[in-house]
Amino acid sequence: MGVRSARRVACWMFAAALISGVWGCGGGGGTTTDTTTPTDNTGGTTPTPTGLPRTVTGFVGDWTSGQGIPGAQVQLGTVLATTGATGLFTASDVARVEVQVTVTAAGYQPATPFTLGTGISQISVRLYPTGTPATVEQPPDVPGI
Repeated sequence: MGVRSARRVACWMFAAALISGVWGCGGGGGTTTDTTTPTDNTGGTTPTPTGLPRTVTGFVGDWTSGQGIPGAQVQLGTVLATTGATGLFTASDVARVEVQVTVTAAGYQPATPFTLGTGISQISVRLYPTGTPATVEQPPDVPGI
């Protein structure tokens, strides 16, 4: 292919790209087919849940005795789970993105809220009884997990 032919091809490619850019946008109002990170109208990205929801299981126990706490409330993003008689819980339909977790129970200090990563499906939380001074230490082994 000669220089003149190469220039002609390059000009046609440029013209085609320019035309598709003008007529191809169609004023779609920011609609996109990328479901993992759609672009918003301000130019940023808005993360959205990807894939199927996950199930998270876990244990909520008493810090001092290690016994499970029945009736503890575990909030995982928009999903609320309640522990059973042994302190175990199962939360279905938890979004497969990082979610904020809060844990509360009557007679106990609430756990410090934390973020649950996208690949985590089991957690264990120990709560201090109300009136117990909180210290940072490694909790004992968790039964059932």
